[in-house]
Formats: sequence, structure tokens, C-alpha cells
Amino acid sequence: MRHRITTHKKNPWYSPVITILLIVVIFWMGSVVIKSFQKFRDVRMARNESRNELTQLQEKNADLEQKINILSTDYGLDQEIKAQYRVVRPGEEIVIIVDNDESVGEPEDTETFWDKLRSFIGL
Repeated sequence: MRHRITTHKKNPWYSPVITILLIVVIFWMGSVVIKSFQKFRDVRMARNESRNELTQLQEKNADLEQKINILSTDYGLDQEIKAQYRVVRPGEEIVIIVDNDESVGEPEDTETFWDKLRSFIGL
């Protein structure tokens, strides 16, 4: 039987250097994907905040336009002047309603401890 000597060449893809290099590339690509996802999430949140702000500004704009339309009439201007400065035209009367902030509560107990003890004992 003859022994044949063969030279077995290793495949360069199975070398430890290539393996380590591939692992580094995979981790680098993973970090790029994660950073891209975080940027996407931040942009989406900023877009939603901008939409909410736009909606609020549009509502405020509509409210201001309505107030401008009311104040552009004589009646609206008259009502605003009366509300701001408490003035009336000749022949008109003004009524001011004042809230009474005094609360009606139970009267304070002025009986002292000794008075309560005497009444408990019956003296």
C-alpha cells in the first residue's frame, strides 16, 4: 500500500483573522442599524409634536380671526369696551355682581376643656 502525501491547503475563509474581522463587521452593521432606528424614532416623535403644535396654532388662529371679526363690528367693539372699562352709554345702567367669599360654617366651639369636663360630670 502506498501512502500518498497530499498537501492540504487551508481555505482562507476559515482563518481566525477572517472570523474576527467578520464578527467586527457584523457588530458594526448592527450598531448602524440601531442608530438608524433611534434616529427614525426621534424624527417620528418630532413630527408628531410639530403636528400637535400646528393644530394648536390653527385653533388659536381661528379664535383670533373670530375675535377680529367680532371687534370689526360696532356692536362687538361696544361690548368689548364695556367689558374692559365698565362704562355705559347715556341711558344705560350697569349691574355689578359681587361674590361673597365668606363661607358659612359651623360656629367655633368656645367651650373649654374644663367646661366640657364639668358638663360631663354634671356640675
